[in-house]
Amino acid sequence: MEFVSALQGLLSLVHSPKRLAVMACLNSVDTANYQTLKAYMGVGYPALSKAVGALEEAGLVNVSKAFDGKTPITDLSLSRKGRKVYAEYLECLDRIVVGFGP
Repeated sequence: MEFVSALQGLLSLVHSPKRLAVMACLNSVDTANYQTLKAYMGVGYPALSKAVGALEEAGLVNVSKAFDGKTPITDLSLSRKGRKVYAEYLECLDRIVVGFGP
């Protein structure tokens, strides 16, 4: 992959630190509970909600809401498209970190 192509492959949607962290965490599991992800990332509800909302709107993250009694449960997962976009993003990063190398 050409360096210029790799730079162009760094989608700003994914490149945000919080959105990248969400995608990285979700890529490592089938699903994750919103509360678990929030605690793991050390962010507040508004920041996580904004990051997840942007990724969901783009079709990269699936959000499933249910209730355990009266307690809301929100599960998150990467969509098929999300896994593909994340893998392509990592390929671009791999190429960029090489710099002038092969």
